[in-house]
Amino acid sequence: MSAAAVISFMVLTSSFLGLVKMRLYAGILGVGPQFDVFVAAFRIPDLIFQLIIVGSLNAAFIPLFSGLIAKESAQKAWGFASNILNLTLIFFGVVSAGVFLLAKPLSFLVAAGFNPEQTKTLIELTRIFLLSPILLGVSSLISGSLQSFKRFFFPFLSPIAYNLGAIFGALFLYQPLGLAGLAWGVVLGSFLHLVIQLPLLFHLGFRYQLKISWRQDLVKKMFGLSAFRTIGLGAEQIKTLILINIASFLGSGAISVLRFGESIATVPISVIGAAIAQAALPTLSQEALTDLKKFKETFLSTFFEILYLSLPLSIILIILKIPIVRLILGVGNFSWNATISTAWILALFSLGIFAQCLIHLTIRAFYALQDTKNPLIISLISIVLSLILAIFLSSFLEKLALSYGWPSGLFYGVRGLVLGITLGTLVELGLLFFKLHQKLQFTKAEVLSPGLPIVFSSLIMAATIYFPVKILDQVFLDTTRTVNLVILVWLVLTLGGSTYLLLTWLLGCKEIRIFFKVLLRLKNIRENLLSFKKLPLVLE
Repeated sequence: MSAAAVISFMVLTSSFLGLVKMRLYAGILGVGPQFDVFVAAFRIPDLIFQLIIVGSLNAAFIPLFSGLIAKESAQKAWGFASNILNLTLIFFGVVSAGVFLLAKPLSFLVAAGFNPEQTKTLIELTRIFLLSPILLGVSSLISGSLQSFKRFFFPFLSPIAYNLGAIFGALFLYQPLGLAGLAWGVVLGSFLHLVIQLPLLFHLGFRYQLKISWRQDLVKKMFGLSAFRTIGLGAEQIKTLILINIASFLGSGAISVLRFGESIATVPISVIGAAIAQAALPTLSQEALTDLKKFKETFLSTFFEILYLSLPLSIILIILKIPIVRLILGVGNFSWNATISTAWILALFSLGIFAQCLIHLTIRAFYALQDTKNPLIISLISIVLSLILAIFLSSFLEKLALSYGWPSGLFYGVRGLVLGITLGTLVELGLLFFKLHQKLQFTKAEVLSPGLPIVFSSLIMAATIYFPVKILDQVFLDTTRTVNLVILVWLVLTLGGSTYLLLTWLLGCKEIRIFFKVLLRLKNIRENLLSFKKLPLVLE
């Protein structure tokens, strides 16, 4: 429990530092052409990383590497790791060189709506960012190796180092180097992400071997296992490129508000959805092989635990959208118009936060059942639908704003893009759950009995906090001052949280036990950190 508590603390710390980084970007650049370029320049390097590392390596490397440790020998496992490392470096080197040389034509795939000056800067930053996927690629491979030895501390510490590097770039490199300084800060973070893990890697016995073999059976097996996941991630990355490209035509700052709003919305998805789903995967994988009835119980229990945490949080972010954005990003060059625009983007993303969290779990349930085909098909359907809706709603809201004379400069087209993405996400969750229902045959009682009290309590909570927010904001508190914003958010969270907990307790929601588990874990974090040297070896 102590190890888990410290790791949870580190995930939260990394998320917090990510928001600090975005606050610095907001204060320095605000919403405008510079941050538009900075965000767009990262897209192709990130696409390379997502496809090769997240799609190909991490999806299959850890199981194969762990199998070699358990069934063969550590020496053979390290030989396999060296081979994959060398192949990764070769591939990244070739692809990065190609992107470096073709950066100008590729820039039109990312942001065709940029003016010549923005395009020139985009090309320069893209070439700097190309160092990042190489460093992160090697680092992620090392993280997978360490986790295979059940050593989790440094893999969880590395994202903190990454954010610290980016923060260093914002604080110390922007002034002398401009946007290039911010980009070099990201590269520095990627370098720290790598080097912080090297001592433990060598301590565990890794010795580099100059092995390069495409034809090794394990290499072929790894690429075979990751094929469907890579295709799905590729489609998702293409969707993101298309959305960024569309946003580049929606006015200066459109990409900025899209990124700022998304950066806040992704925090609960990472901390709740991805974390709980990943923790449930080993149990689901084991039960899928031995006891499908128990598998169904575990899935539904975890499903409603995630819903219990994410649905009220989605509602709170929607109602408190403006105070939250102002508190997190409202500094320096981040104007009031930027706050309003970003707040609406956050609200529209928040409509689908609970769905995004639940998709993390549902997809892993399919993986545990050794079914990668259905999640891929459903993901592709969702992506196509999201793009169609995003393009239609973006155009529709732009025309509607002109017709009714809505205030200008608030990026109604971007709101349409986000609404389309969110609707596609909701459809994806529905299709995934329906397809899983066909496999496991959920009963109405199994779904409605735990689900309805959570939904009902969340809606009552929404009504409970909506009116106090309006009254406190417009009558009692001057929310142009930060201290009053903090008071407003604290009062509303206290009222809303108490209402939700009370209602779910009265309605007999067994998921309320999660709240008390979190309290117990938080209670022990301080003493766990103080007694850090006494933690189990798993944290090394």
